[in-house]
Amino acid sequence: MIIEHLWIKNFGKLHNKELDFGEGITIIFGENESGKSTLHTFIQGIFFGIRKMRGRASKNDVYSRFEPWENSSYYAGVIRFSCGGKTFRLTRNFSKANQRAELICEDDGEQLSVEDGDLGILLGNISQVVYDNTVSVGQLKNQTVEGIMAELRNYMSNYQSDTEGQIDIEKAVAALKEKKRGFEQARKEEVGKQEEILNGIKGKLLFLEEERAELEEKISDAVTRRERLRQRDRKADKREKVPVMQKEHRGSIGVLLAGALVILLSLLLIPGMIGGVTGAAAGLVTVFFLFRYPKKSSPGPQEEHNLPEEEGDIQEEEKKLEWKLEHLREEAEEKETSCENLREEYQELLEKHSREMTPLQEEIKGIELAIDTIQELSGAMQTQIGDRLKTQTSKILGQLTGGRYTQISISDEFQIHLNTSEHFSPLEQLSRGTIEQVYFALRMAVSDILCREEELPVLLDEPFVMYDSQRLRNTLKWLSENKQQVLIFTCQEREIEALEALGLEYHMVRL
Repeated sequence: MIIEHLWIKNFGKLHNKELDFGEGITIIFGENESGKSTLHTFIQGIFFGIRKMRGRASKNDVYSRFEPWENSSYYAGVIRFSCGGKTFRLTRNFSKANQRAELICEDDGEQLSVEDGDLGILLGNISQVVYDNTVSVGQLKNQTVEGIMAELRNYMSNYQSDTEGQIDIEKAVAALKEKKRGFEQARKEEVGKQEEILNGIKGKLLFLEEERAELEEKISDAVTRRERLRQRDRKADKREKVPVMQKEHRGSIGVLLAGALVILLSLLLIPGMIGGVTGAAAGLVTVFFLFRYPKKSSPGPQEEHNLPEEEGDIQEEEKKLEWKLEHLREEAEEKETSCENLREEYQELLEKHSREMTPLQEEIKGIELAIDTIQELSGAMQTQIGDRLKTQTSKILGQLTGGRYTQISISDEFQIHLNTSEHFSPLEQLSRGTIEQVYFALRMAVSDILCREEELPVLLDEPFVMYDSQRLRNTLKWLSENKQQVLIFTCQEREIEALEALGLEYHMVRL
């Protein structure tokens, strides 16, 4: 891709500004506050858009910092660039009230869709994170940020010889994990329903066991009552065997004694013969009636009032109790059968839940297997890409340092060490200039890996402040030989002097 023309309609401090560019190195020269960083941000924004943040973040976000003070609704610009042998024009309105983007192929007049990803295809399907951390180096931002490490890990995970970068492993794994969470939630609900069924069975079993216990108690009471009836029946039989005369004799003695007592009292208390005779006669009459009609004895206090006395009543009560006992025992057997069935059903469900996998469990297990397989395969590819990244970074760094550092080591945690014939040093122990060169080499190596579909222009905003003259010349020479288009934003003439000293061609744009 080559940026050919910019028309900044209204963006930050730049208004109605048109600039032309070409292949090779272009020096964009301007004093401090002349708009170099504004121009750099405009190029990034027109390719990827500028999103307005919310809340406190909106006070100092990119949108607010470059929103025009005058005529803010006219917050827009145009870029013309060539890509794949065709020329395209991209117009973008940044205003939050009317955000839109229009992409036209000027060769055939075809209108493409930014929303449907046509612009992304022209940019090689890279993200803004990749763009910001490879080919676009902001002022004082030569070091890569954490985002590029995640992008690089993702690419290293995705890499395969015939389908490089076509599958987003991190997104695929994240999608699988999200799907797994959905199945796990459904499984949780499924387990809840299973427990509800089991608890229902346990509740029914407990209720039946309580009913059966009540029946056993009723049976016990009925048996006790039956025994008492049988004892009463046996006592009645014994009473019937006692001789009638013996009973009457015992009763007569009492009667005679009572009569004699009446006669005696009559003779003593009533004077005169007539009174005596009359009293004696009354006593004899009393004795006759008492003897003729003896008084029946009432039941003793020890006998139960709720038990029948007569033989017929006892037998009838016994029959009722026998029928009741039979009914109670049948009902108790039915309850016990129901309890046993529920126990078996409960045990079978428990064994089934512990032994058999439900479809949801199979889905969860399948997703876990898929995640493990993807991570295992991507891990194998990371070694291949990691070796390629180290080789490319070491090669670039060797050219930038004049052969002083030719071997770089990058751990899985992206800890960087430099290896020479004399020492193996962690990056943080080296000079600031060397550290800047290492990160620059790493950026260029990563861009070679992540931006393979379309080589993008390299934008460098004051990146060489910590470089000495030799480092600067080595870097400019490498850029001239290896990149199609390089835009260097600077307020110094060091880059111009170095290019001229090297005899390299360049274009000049003054702001």
